Amino acid sequence: MKISSEEKRIMTLKEKFKIYFSEISKCLSDAIVQISVNPCKDAEFKFNLTILTFLNFFIVSYFRSCSSLLFSITIYLFLLFNLALKARWHDPAGKIIFITNVDSCYGQELAKFLVNRGACVIAGAKDPMSSILLQLREDGVYLIKFDISSDEKLNEGMMRLRLRLSTWNKDLNGVVVNSGVDAFGDFEWSGVKYLKKITDINVWQIAELVKDLLELVRPQKSSCRIVFHSNHLVDLPVPGNLPLTLSKSALRCIINALQSENRNSKIFFSSICPGVFCYNNPCILSLENRDALQKNIESQMSPQTKKILKSIYLEKRIQYCTSRFEGFNSLEPVLDYYFDALFSFEPQLEYFPVDFQTRSHILLRKLCPALSNRILNRNALKLLQLKKKMQ
Repeated sequence: MKISSEEKRIMTLKEKFKIYFSEISKCLSDAIVQISVNPCKDAEFKFNLTILTFLNFFIVSYFRSCSSLLFSITIYLFLLFNLALKARWHDPAGKIIFITNVDSCYGQELAKFLVNRGACVIAGAKDPMSSILLQLREDGVYLIKFDISSDEKLNEGMMRLRLRLSTWNKDLNGVVVNSGVDAFGDFEWSGVKYLKKITDINVWQIAELVKDLLELVRPQKSSCRIVFHSNHLVDLPVPGNLPLTLSKSALRCIINALQSENRNSKIFFSSICPGVFCYNNPCILSLENRDALQKNIESQMSPQTKKILKSIYLEKRIQYCTSRFEGFNSLEPVLDYYFDALFSFEPQLEYFPVDFQTRSHILLRKLCPALSNRILNRNALKLLQLKKKMQ
């Protein structure tokens, strides 16, 4: 039986279609795998996919046309391949990373995480010979005495860092600026001295540190990533966190300035804005510490403020303000975001390792601030009702 030329052409088209379809399927599967192995991009993909699904549902249902459907599919494909390209990492093996502070468990976990991935980590500590840091030394983390509480101590720490790098004859590939303190409180019962103290630690000491770091990495031939530890409360202000929000907002201004001033530079700046990830800090939650904290706060209040805020109400407020410390979460999501900021082919300016609800609320605040404020004010209204009952 002879096959006509038309049938041959149809068979050829079918074969070409199968080849193209298999190639597209392979590209899609590779893109999905590439995203799935990057926890940071995987979380971003799932969030964006959910938002786009809702938007496309309304677009397709409203226009009811093939063009709207094709438009939706195009958006999905663009999101998929765009994130797949950004999900690639540089090999961390042998890269020199400096963590400014590992006195807290936060920095210690990050140092272990990076060493396990193959990076060479130099970590700063106020007392590098402390028994608490013994495990870090055994894991291969190079500890140096590093303190930014004064100009003299900072200069000494920078000299130790320069000496370590010159001994190895290596450039610094990344810096994690995680120095700082957490704080909470309302404006009305937060003393100005207390606010200045928190701002001095979280802003001005870090500003001095970054200036010295820039003098170190600017002459380098290789590029360098500088990653800051910020907070999601800058984008989503919640009552009871004024000192931290105030200081981190000021730090965000410095980070934004550095990002805009160094667009075409070999130095790239990112900020990690995590949600509530309290790790190995049970002392914050003890009743004894809360009572001592309340007495300390009351001692800084003016007599008029003491009359307005009765002790019972203040006690309830402190419990509310410290509630974000309760319940210890795994630091794994935050560490993944740090790794992406340090080694990604295309690092982001800001990372938000937060849950889906918080991420949605941050997006809502950017798109519709009035509605976001209405939701945030619910807690404030409840506290106001509590205050009236106590008076």
